[in-house]
Amino acid sequence: MVDASKHDDDRDRDELIFDLIKRRVETELNRTNNLDSKAGSIVGFVSILAGLLLGGGSLLFGGQMNNLHFDLTDIKSNLYFFGVALLLLSIGLSLFALRVRKWIAVPNVTTLIERYTELSYEEVLKRNAGEMARSVTDSEKQNNAKGRYLEYSWTLLILGLIITFTSVILSSYTSD
Repeated sequence: MVDASKHDDDRDRDELIFDLIKRRVETELNRTNNLDSKAGSIVGFVSILAGLLLGGGSLLFGGQMNNLHFDLTDIKSNLYFFGVALLLLSIGLSLFALRVRKWIAVPNVTTLIERYTELSYEEVLKRNAGEMARSVTDSEKQNNAKGRYLEYSWTLLILGLIITFTSVILSSYTSD
């Protein structure tokens, strides 16, 4: 009777561990989707903003449309285009966060069919939990890197906006 109780306790423990790991897999997949959504939003927003600022900046600082020239000694135009360059770098980092990565799909269906059909329930549960735990670790590392790229992208977005709009304000106060 003690052996049956211990067996049931072990099975319950293994199922609990498996369920916890399964939830972590789902959490990391949701996290990936959320990060991708944020990166896509940044790319869309900053692309439109940078396009408008580049078009407006070429008119604001470049003179006539038929005679575009930029005065490299003019601090206001340099600030303006430096700010826009930061916005473009922000897009690049967001695109880098969006790039396709290799994800490990667990459990491997072929392995389940070929190797696990002869094993006990507990053994299959333990092996799959181990594979899923490794997958969670890999996904977490990839998501953390993706999150860092988005943090850098956001920082460049804010700096680019501050610098660009500061140059616009300076040019409006110093224009003749």
